[in-house]
Amino acid sequence: MKLLVFLLLSLVSLLADMTYEGGRSISGPYLEALGASLLVAGSLSAGELVAHSFRSAGGFLAQKLGSKSFWPLLFLGYSANLAIPALAFVQSWEHAFLLYMIERAGKGLRAPLRDALIAEVSAGMGRGRAFALHELLDQLGAVAGPLAVALLAARGYSHAMIFLAVPAALSLALLFGAYYLYPAPQSARAEGLSVRGTRLLFISMGLAMASLAHWGQASYVFSEMGAQVAFLYAIAMALDGLLALPMGAALDRYGLRALSLVPTLALLSTLSLFYGSPLLFALLWGAAMAAVETLPRAAVALVTKPGERGAAYSLLYFYMGLGWAAGNVAMSFLGPLAPHFALLPSLLSLLLLQVERKREKKGS
Repeated sequence: MKLLVFLLLSLVSLLADMTYEGGRSISGPYLEALGASLLVAGSLSAGELVAHSFRSAGGFLAQKLGSKSFWPLLFLGYSANLAIPALAFVQSWEHAFLLYMIERAGKGLRAPLRDALIAEVSAGMGRGRAFALHELLDQLGAVAGPLAVALLAARGYSHAMIFLAVPAALSLALLFGAYYLYPAPQSARAEGLSVRGTRLLFISMGLAMASLAHWGQASYVFSEMGAQVAFLYAIAMALDGLLALPMGAALDRYGLRALSLVPTLALLSTLSLFYGSPLLFALLWGAAMAAVETLPRAAVALVTKPGERGAAYSLLYFYMGLGWAAGNVAMSFLGPLAPHFALLPSLLSLLLLQVERKREKKGS
């Protein structure tokens, strides 16, 4: 039963990713077509702060409202994906920006509850492998969405956005199936959270995200490619999915040491945006996203109990979103100096991870 629920949740994520990654893949050119500036495109990273802020709200709100709120909050979070097809009907970049923020808020609301549920129903699979498999299925959708958008956008951006209503609706249908099979998860029974042992992990991941260029900013830099930039995004998402499994296996084998891949790959991808080719950036960004989406989530599952995980994921995502937003806004302002800026948070992240590993050894 739990394995079936895990597979349903992974398929829900696949379809949700197809929706929002399809819309995000052309966010830069789409906003430019509506008259937005580079700063606006770079500020799409603020959506990650919105998402991660709502992730804090999702975990703690579920604790506050009790177990009966767990599934309704999940449904509400996935319903926000309908903001992406609604982009077909806007006439200004301000309205488009707002819809992108609504989608990010929905993703944030559902993410800690979804991850807590995945950690619960995947017990026995290996935390790294379970989250890596989930990420692989995510990325199938993240590849299919941008590819469909790239093909349909030849007829206009609105055609592509309207198509994305189909996977958004299907994801909600499969989510209902998961609820029917598993209506009362243990993760819904909150136990509170002590962050003392995990705070350095949260901060280090936030610093790593501060050195990672957001796709909205990158796709604006490549805006002369038009809708073809979605093909680059599909390549990045394909590599994300392919690398998730070996990264998850690395975490199962090496523990928190594997987290060093997050700041390292984040920095390399940002450097390639300024000093490399669009293809090299897409490859390194995909590798960085595989690390970002797999390793911190699996690490939290390792160091927390079921009733703590909703709140733990909320805090992790908040720190990561804060770092990503602040870092990208800073890079948008700094222009040519952005690569030098990215070095600092990535090095601090590696330093904190080293401190955390030493603390863990003393405690064991």
